[in-house]
Amino acid sequence: MNPPGHDAKSVAECIQASLEKVVAKPEKLISQNYGGTNVMCGQHAGVQAFIQCAYKNAQYVHYYAHHLSLIVRQATSQNQQVRVFFSNLSDITNFSINLHRELLF
Repeated sequence: MNPPGHDAKSVAECIQASLEKVVAKPEKLISQNYGGTNVMCGQHAGVQAFIQCAYKNAQYVHYYAHHLSLIVRQATSQNQQVRVFFSNLSDITNFSINLHRELLF
């Protein structure tokens, strides 16, 4: 994805273009999350508002664990064995998520 601008509308249009390629039934998209960045989560003019106009069931879910995730990532990057462990754990999680998405869509 490479939005033409850094404003909410440009980012939302880019996301919508990507979603249209993979979401066969818009009513199946039931949530959205952007890690808490302001341009993404603004209630009235953020990306989530634009996406929810197109996907009525896509409720915004704030990712409160984002800050904790950043701290854990920084802490675990200091030790190679720990870094490899969490990298493998992340790969397993991503594999499961992608498999689940393929089954849904």
